[in-house]
Amino acid sequence: MYQTFLGRMRETDNIGGALLHYGNPRAEVRAAMEGDVVAELSIYAILKVDGGEARDFLYRMLTSPLANDDGRAEPSAWCRPDGRVSANLLLLRMEDRYLALLRRELARPIERELGRFVLRSDVRIEHADNEYVCIGIAGPGAGRNLQAVVRDIPQIPWEIVRGDGCAAIRLPGDPQRFLLVGAASWMKGPWHSWKKTCVPCAGEAWTRLDIRAGLAQIGVACRDLFLPQALNLDHLGSIDLEKGCFPGQEIIRRLTVRGGAPKRRLCRTYAPGTLAEGDRLYAPGIREAAGIVVNAAMEADTGSAALAVVKTETLGKPLHTQREPADPVKVEPIS
Repeated sequence: MYQTFLGRMRETDNIGGALLHYGNPRAEVRAAMEGDVVAELSIYAILKVDGGEARDFLYRMLTSPLANDDGRAEPSAWCRPDGRVSANLLLLRMEDRYLALLRRELARPIERELGRFVLRSDVRIEHADNEYVCIGIAGPGAGRNLQAVVRDIPQIPWEIVRGDGCAAIRLPGDPQRFLLVGAASWMKGPWHSWKKTCVPCAGEAWTRLDIRAGLAQIGVACRDLFLPQALNLDHLGSIDLEKGCFPGQEIIRRLTVRGGAPKRRLCRTYAPGTLAEGDRLYAPGIREAAGIVVNAAMEADTGSAALAVVKTETLGKPLHTQREPADPVKVEPIS
């Protein structure tokens, strides 16, 4: 649907069905960090969950509370029984169904895994890319541009404002960032309108903005590696330990109740060379990896930025990449 929606994409910029850039990724990153951009977000797939028992099913399966269906989107996660995150997603209600935005390469596996638990419930899980499209808008003028589509601007992170056939979601961080989710046929209007005043970009530049905001997105390279707390999902309101049991709840709750200093921290990292999802980071004299890159993107000029989960005991030590010759890595813990 994205290819129909946007026209033909160059294969060199298209990986796994997701457009990463329009030919000059560093220029797109610079535009995203400094100005107004509109982002093609085929890096995300959209799953639709509907049926009379859809809410109860998601409540039992996912980590979040599903507390405010209409006024707020919820960051959430699907975890293994040992508490490790198989996928994190953004959940929102559209009319009588729920939509889940998650990394495109994980959509089919998560659809299958959740489907095993449906049994006789009145629940249907299916891809919704033929029905819905998600685009992003960011920059100093993002709110003004958004008002051409919806009457009010969402003011706080994850707040939803609904328009005619769409939902606008405020994301955390600076600059202002919004997701717009709507019917594919309707979304052509905002896309072509915003391209007149904003620089078009795609997954690479949007990931760089996620890194600045500290929002980790689990992809295939980091599936089943981390507990939610290592990804800061507890600080996003993604975990409800008071509701009935969801997969992995006992392990996640035990870590929370035990307290103490976390063993791993989500950090922003910077390197003069290339960083990629799944890369291991090392400290001098220690054979075991000190950290793992979760998301990475090019910088505007040279080098790379990333979000990485880093062992707390190695913070303050000079880290380096696994590649030869090894690049030094600057590490900034996210509070």
